[in-house]
Amino acid sequence: MKIVTDNVINDLRALAKIGASGAGLTRIALSDADMAARRWLMERMSQVGLEPRLDSVGNVHGRMPGVTQAVLVGSHLDSVPGGGWLDACTGGS
Repeated sequence: MKIVTDNVINDLRALAKIGASGAGLTRIALSDADMAARRWLMERMSQVGLEPRLDSVGNVHGRMPGVTQAVLVGSHLDSVPGGGWLDACTGGS
């Protein structure tokens, strides 16, 4: 799989618009903004061929069809109030 850097940056910028407030962004866990970010992620997963799923506690999982073994990686989409545009989505807290 080839990673296209411009696509990654564009996705991060699009995600940063969800919950944008002033100079930062706010996506408190399970808030409307946080849930919008989760829906956005699921849509992006669908667009690249993954099968997204939201579990009962709000985790988003994306699985490639037909794959029987997988590696789990992730971060979180919620943020601190007024966080930076890369807060949470790149693994920071």
